[in-house]
Amino acid sequence: MKNETIRIAMTRHISASVGSLKGNVWEPTTNTSVVLPQATIRQNAEVDQSGTPYAGASYIYDVWVSVSPETYNSLDILINEVKDSLMDNILMIKDVPHYIQYTGSSTEDMYLEDWDAYSRSITLQVHALDWVLEKVSDPSPVQALIEYSRDNFRDAQLDPYIWDPKETAPALYWRQGDVEVDQKESWGHGIRPQYMDISSALQALKPR
Repeated sequence: MKNETIRIAMTRHISASVGSLKGNVWEPTTNTSVVLPQATIRQNAEVDQSGTPYAGASYIYDVWVSVSPETYNSLDILINEVKDSLMDNILMIKDVPHYIQYTGSSTEDMYLEDWDAYSRSITLQVHALDWVLEKVSDPSPVQALIEYSRDNFRDAQLDPYIWDPKETAPALYWRQGDVEVDQKESWGHGIRPQYMDISSALQALKPR
């Protein structure tokens, strides 16, 4: 979608994955007339990750889950459904993969008088995996490294476009870094690129 945002993608994903919400996933509102149960998606901070090898930017979202004031156990159940639908998933937003990491909850159980509802939030960090979209030369030296890895690390995930954070197999991905030498010779044009194994960065994001 041309105007896709993280909030829209998360809204659509939660609505499709958590049937008990019946599509009641919203932005923050001052409206006191609400339908329960519901989830509200609120953007928090944006963190520049340009210095890291795995994300161009990182966004923090709070998802507030609210239910009728019957039991807090029903709130716990719905929160777990929402959390499980999002955590360690990848959403494609404007053709860029975004990895969703659950980081906990910063709130306690609350009773919202205006809504007559029990509510609590969960916090998610969304990493834009821009490095997946890099362009390399043709023929690609990165592809040669992938083929080498395929022969020598048969159990590893080697394709960053289909990286599955829930997969137990380790991830080994390569990308082209800076070009150290850009040299023109009589026989042609040569470069000496740097390469970077970014599997450790990806492994740091995997669930433990």
